[in-house]
Parts: sequence; C-alpha cells; structure tokens
Amino acid sequence: MHKRTGEMLEMRVARYTIAAVVTTILSLALISTAAGASKRLDLDGQAITGHEVLNGQGGKIRKVVFSTAVSVPGGEFRAFMSEEILQEKHSIVSIYWHGDDASGKIRSSRIANSQARGVMQKGGPRVAVVRPHGFSKYNWRQVSEIRLQIALVEYLSRTFGVKKFNLFGHSGGGLVAIAVAQERPELVATVGLASPKLAVRIHYSRHEGGIPSRYSRQYDPINHIRKLSPEVPVLIVYDLRDKIVKKGGVLPYTKKAEKLGLKVRLVSVKTNAHPYHDTLWLLGRELWKPENSDFRPREE
Repeated sequence: MHKRTGEMLEMRVARYTIAAVVTTILSLALISTAAGASKRLDLDGQAITGHEVLNGQGGKIRKVVFSTAVSVPGGEFRAFMSEEILQEKHSIVSIYWHGDDASGKIRSSRIANSQARGVMQKGGPRVAVVRPHGFSKYNWRQVSEIRLQIALVEYLSRTFGVKKFNLFGHSGGGLVAIAVAQERPELVATVGLASPKLAVRIHYSRHEGGIPSRYSRQYDPINHIRKLSPEVPVLIVYDLRDKIVKKGGVLPYTKKAEKLGLKVRLVSVKTNAHPYHDTLWLLGRELWKPENSDFRPREE
C-alpha cells in the first residue's frame, strides 16, 4: 500500500515537473517572439551615400538620382521630388511608392507628380519614388528592397531636415509603405494604402495553392505588425472583388490590427474595371471625407 502511494506521488511530481518545463519553454518562446517582433530591421550595409539633382519636366519637381552603398537592380535608384524639399523648407513631407508594374510608366516628373497628387488630392511637398527592379519583377517587395526604401527615408530625413513622413503606396508599393512605417515608426506621421498586400504568406496559401519559392524572401507585413505605432493612423482602401490582391492578403492584417488596438481603418470601395485593383485614385477621395479626417496627411 505504502509502495503504491509512493509511486503515485512520484508520478504526480513527474507530471507537475513536465508541466512546469513545458510552461517555461512556451513562455520563453513567447518572449523570444515578442523580442523578434520589436527588433528593427537592420539595413545590412545598405545606405544612400549621395544624390544628384537633375532637371524636372514642368512645375517645380526635380528628378533626383541616389547613389547606394549596395547596388540595386537595374543600376539606378531615382525619385521625383518637390524642389522645396531640396531647399530644406519642410519638416513634414509626403512620399509615394507605386505598384509593382508601374516602374516603366514613371519616366517623367509629370507622370510621377500626377500619381502622387492623385493620392493626396492636393499639393504640398512630395516625393514619388521609382522602385528599382531590373529585369525581374521578383526583386520587388524583397527584404532587400525594404532596406533600400528605409535607407531612402532616413537619408531624406538626415539630409533635408524632414522630421515626419506621410507614407502612401499602391499594391506592392503599399507593402513598402507599411513596412517602412513598421520598421521606422518614429519617422511616420500617417499611412495611406490602396489595395496593398499585407499578409503575403496567407495570401499565397489561401489563394495560390502555396508560397512560390521566388517569394520566400519577401517582407511579410503581418509578421511585423506589432512594430506599428498605435499613434500612427493607417487608412486602407480596398475592393473586396480584387483579383490581384485577394482577401487573404488584406483582411487577416486588418483583423489582427483591430485586436491589437492599432489605428488601422479599412474602407471598402468599388472600382469600375476588372481586376478591381486600381484603387489609387479612390484613396485620395477617401482621405478627404469628413469621417476620415484623422487619417489625412499631416501638414506643417
């Protein structure tokens, strides 16, 4: 009898010990995950090392070519910028990243300025970035591109005295914008996104039958969502019929943001043309509605 009682006690102690060990392991895993989520993305040697200002094509917009510490696809990194930014006249600036398939279309300051103004629906100091990709579109949205765009924002801040940025992006450019907001929240005033892909792996798993290996090094915003400051307002416009960025690429992010108490608002819109992805101009319209006043780009 005593022997059996002793065995039962030993078994209970063993179970409690195992439970305690499992609890400790899980706690450490959660701590590790939280620490990883809050760790800033390092630039891995990437930096903007200088710039050259070229003539624009109308108005006071200038083409600026940036030199980089690490070479970029296609060999050139450029943007179209308001001349007054170059003159260090503004502490708050808006910056826009186009979608993945628009690089070839952003050839002049006129087009770049048109897209950027279409988003903001008004003037003001702005930067329209031409995202480099070389001969392969699969260079887009990689961690290396996010590092490059973060380096650009840091350079503009350091060189021209810009304290805060209103970040805008369409489609893949929206992924870039939210990535910069998450990785460098201290430089961000507001974020406006049109049809962005915010949950990369969930999107491909749900809608494409798996994650293509060529996308394995893409930055996945939902995995870094805890880095987003609760003080930064994010407005997202999205057509639920979108055939390019489908629901699994957007809704999991907005739902998680809501649970975390982040200031992220999703506005469902309807475009007129298939594949229901060109919501860029609707973003500007929504930003200036009275109910979205808290999400408008900040001004000096």
